[in-house]
Formats: sequence, C-alpha cells, structure tokens
Amino acid sequence: MGINLMYPNEPVAGMDIVKIREVHGSRLAFMGGIDKHVIRRSKGEIVVELEHKIPPMVQTGGCLLGLDHRIPNGTSLENYRFYISKVWQILEQELGQPIPGQLNAVT
Repeated sequence: MGINLMYPNEPVAGMDIVKIREVHGSRLAFMGGIDKHVIRRSKGEIVVELEHKIPPMVQTGGCLLGLDHRIPNGTSLENYRFYISKVWQILEQELGQPIPGQLNAVT
C-alpha cells in the first residue's frame, strides 16, 4: 500500500494538473501545480489561474494544492495576500461552507 504522488507540477513546463487529472483520474495524487510566477502578475491573472485549477481539483480530491515551488523573489506582499485570500474564497465556495481556522488577517 502506498501513495502515488506527483511533485512538482511545473506549469511553465506545460504541466497542467487539471489536464493530467483528466487523463489519469484519481489514481495519481498531486502536490503543487499552481504557477508560482502568476502571483507576481496582475490580480486578474491570479484569479484566472486559481479558478482554472482549484475547483476541478477540489471536486476530484487527491491533491495538496499550492505553488509549484517557493514564492518567487519580487512577489509583492499585496499580491501574496490577494492570492491567499482568493484561495480561501474559492475553497469556501467549492465546499459550500466556511473553513475553520482561516486566517482572516491576510485580507
């Protein structure tokens, strides 16, 4: 018995966890998969990335969502806080309930 987990999932290398999930189903778990470079871009681009990836992965399970690697240099605190806040918002929307222990200080 074990876990088949794929990490990292580099969007910049063409790896899209949503597409990979469509091909392999829930037999393969994922960690990461959210483009680390997007959090240095506009808030609109952050939203597009998160709304593309979080809902289908939450619906199918088997994932530890997060950036594909560490937070890149040059990421503004404002964008990082927006990213965290948007992740919580999308997760709560998908789960249909507030998430206990959410850090409201980041908003």
